[in-house]
Amino acid sequence: MRPPADRVLIEPLTWLLFVCGVAASGATQQPWVPKPRLGDSDVPPAKVEVQVGGTAFLPCPAASSGHDSPVWIRRKDYHILTGGKANYITDQRFQVLFNHANQDWSLQIKFVTMTDNGTYECQVSSGSGYVSRFVHLHVYQPVATITSGTEYHVQQGTAIQLVCVVEGSPSPPSFVFWYHGEDMINYDKLRGGITVETESREKTYSRLTITNAKRQDSGNYSCKPSNAEPVSVHVYVSEGDKMAAIQRKSCATAEASGRYTGPLNMAAIAVCLLALPAR
Repeated sequence: MRPPADRVLIEPLTWLLFVCGVAASGATQQPWVPKPRLGDSDVPPAKVEVQVGGTAFLPCPAASSGHDSPVWIRRKDYHILTGGKANYITDQRFQVLFNHANQDWSLQIKFVTMTDNGTYECQVSSGSGYVSRFVHLHVYQPVATITSGTEYHVQQGTAIQLVCVVEGSPSPPSFVFWYHGEDMINYDKLRGGITVETESREKTYSRLTITNAKRQDSGNYSCKPSNAEPVSVHVYVSEGDKMAAIQRKSCATAEASGRYTGPLNMAAIAVCLLALPAR
């Protein structure tokens, strides 16, 4: 029985892109000669997750049959990346690593960026043709935020409570450090009254509590997780009268700006008035 035409003919687009890639890269090694496509591998697509800036290893257990070495293709633009150990892309972050023990031809991608996200194809020789194995690369970038925003006002003698939330990561950060200016304060025993509690579920929450706030506790506070960019908030510790003035100004601004309408307007004003200290 004659195989279907689409399983016999060499894919023209793949061949054309390969020739252009070799010419552009100036590769001098023995070029890869494409074979008829026999179909997709029965092996389910592999899934690889890596954080921005990390190194990804895409597996391709291919050459146990002793035939030609595999070819790696980036599916989103059908760019041929490697043929055997030869590179057909000028981006030096891409490299093939061959493991003799398990006959695996892994594609290594260094300093991963969000643009590397997507599907990669490893074309594996099987003597009379080749089959395709696919790897889905998911690149993630965790993000940290402080729930209070960029400013935090507190009255002298009360507690400072800051919460840092880290999300967008399949695994929690190995640590979350808090800084006051340039000084890390997670384990500050001189100041006293400082606690840091960190818990991880779908997101990671790190709560910084400083009791009996003093004027010298004012300043810039930064949350620095191990797997995300740091985020900061400026803390203002004020005396009672000044704190009340700040709250009145905030209430007046909210009312005058027209940000709240209808029932929400009255609710916002009520919250502001309840927050004001009794005279």
